[in-house]
Amino acid sequence: MDTAATIATEYAHQLDAAALRRARILVRGTAERFKTLDGSTNYILACASEAAPEVVAASATNTFRAYCRALWSEDFALEQRWADRTTNDAIDEAFTRLDRSGIVAMQNVGGTQAMGWAEVNARIASLGSKKKKVLGAVFYHSQDVERGVEGEGLLLTFGALDGTDESASAVANAVLDALRAEGVACEWSGEIDARIRIAPFAWKKRRWTKPPERQAPVPWRTFVHPDGRVWSVAGLNNRVCVRMRDIDGDILERQTASKDIATDVAALTNEQLAEGFTPSGSSMRI
Repeated sequence: MDTAATIATEYAHQLDAAALRRARILVRGTAERFKTLDGSTNYILACASEAAPEVVAASATNTFRAYCRALWSEDFALEQRWADRTTNDAIDEAFTRLDRSGIVAMQNVGGTQAMGWAEVNARIASLGSKKKKVLGAVFYHSQDVERGVEGEGLLLTFGALDGTDESASAVANAVLDALRAEGVACEWSGEIDARIRIAPFAWKKRRWTKPPERQAPVPWRTFVHPDGRVWSVAGLNNRVCVRMRDIDGDILERQTASKDIATDVAALTNEQLAEGFTPSGSSMRI
């Protein structure tokens, strides 16, 4: 089978930049789960056939399908090497926990906010018929996935079941807390009509593999230095997360995968204490 790069080069007259982008989003934005590559190939080919008329001439449909299939196979091989938990894994975990807490959390539903709400409301109605408690909902739709795959982050829509601003604000803050507890950088302006924003990240949504087992989180701790520096550390999503505010007020941040976040966080903390940092008493990061 030709590689995706080979097909794109040899058939550049059939596959323009828009077609290549659509194929990339189609393949990497897929939220379905599969057991094997062979068992999933027909799925992606069907998706490619459906999308082809929108981006290529009829004579280029088979080329577009071949390109999507090549990308699909290459992504399968790449995913086998995802040894660490990804940001998408962290978002999955946060959404699962929100769902269990009474906030319906759904990914890649509908093509617009209105269409997404239609699917979310159908699920809320189903839960209601089973006497399940629902406080509100959060979701993102397929256009958000496009931006996510392209490395632009995600926008999340949220709302409360009772329709009040107070409850909607509570839902938004619960979503922020759940995401941050998994090490996902996110923000919200506080305006009810504004969406929650997840900062840009490398999109790695699993389709075939399972993520490594999640280690118990190590909550944020903050330390201060006499020279004005502030240092925060946590262990989240199997990563050691560090934020430093230097004496000029600039924020430096890094996350490092770890096989033992509790031990690594303790070791880093001891290093900072030896350098003159002292606990600030705050459990919040800077």
